[in-house]
Amino acid sequence: MHNTCSKEDIIKYVDDAEEFAKLPNGPVKEAVKELKTLKTSSNGQYDQFLDDFENGVDLSKLGSGGVKAWEVAINSPIKTDVSWLTRIDNWLADGADAAKVSKLADEVGINPNLKSAFEADQVNYSSWQRIEDGTPTFKTNNPTGYLTCMKKMTLYDNTVGGSGTVKYYRVQTDHPNDQLLSVESNGNLTFNDKSSELYFSTDNMDHAIYYTTGQGVNINGTPFNVNPPPRPDGYIIEFEVPKWLDDQLKAASIPQSKAGSNPLNNNSPQIVDYVQPGNPFGIKESWQTQIESNYIQGSAKIVD
Repeated sequence: MHNTCSKEDIIKYVDDAEEFAKLPNGPVKEAVKELKTLKTSSNGQYDQFLDDFENGVDLSKLGSGGVKAWEVAINSPIKTDVSWLTRIDNWLADGADAAKVSKLADEVGINPNLKSAFEADQVNYSSWQRIEDGTPTFKTNNPTGYLTCMKKMTLYDNTVGGSGTVKYYRVQTDHPNDQLLSVESNGNLTFNDKSSELYFSTDNMDHAIYYTTGQGVNINGTPFNVNPPPRPDGYIIEFEVPKWLDDQLKAASIPQSKAGSNPLNNNSPQIVDYVQPGNPFGIKESWQTQIESNYIQGSAKIVD
């Protein structure tokens, strides 16, 4: 048999026991088994499935998981996209909650930018879930920041692991309120006021350069040329932290949007300035103490 089955083929395999028995074991037969179950549920979904795939479907790509994924995405336009059904099947197999995945499918169906980001592997399910569980209004209050923040969270997920160190950068001015860090002559840091939130960026100088020059490119490829820049009189402090600490900080991070009412907030690092270049964060005292205790002694310096 051909893997792509017409509506008539599906009906034949579901209704005719002899035809079903002829099917070799594998994803096609598993899909038909699931469709048999769907037909007996008497909720009309079997007929809807037949209508949705009236022009045929490759059951070898669908399998039983794909049929279940179709049920989850039943109210979304993506329900007939086999690649999306495979993606949903994988999420469910990894333990994702079906109701939440259904909500995501509905959102993807009306948000083409989010759909494209998922298809380009720029956004993962974990980043979406963390925002959905913590600050779901983010998506309506700041759609661009919402999508950009998820891209950053996904990037952080994808770079977990390994050894070595990660460079951190902070822009300061000579204003007394700005002097949260001091670089000592031996390359060590002094944390001057941990009661104030400390803002810095990680991995590269992109955000620091943007703050001092107004120029840069963000994760979406959007160029910035701001005049005057946010901190034209600023200078840049660089220091290094162990990769394991950077991984922990990023894994614990939440968006700054409505962080105070976010149930996931446990004095968590906050992802800030979502759409600006680089990877900026804000941290409270507990995380400043973590960095103070673990940064690489002697690594601090002021860079041009």
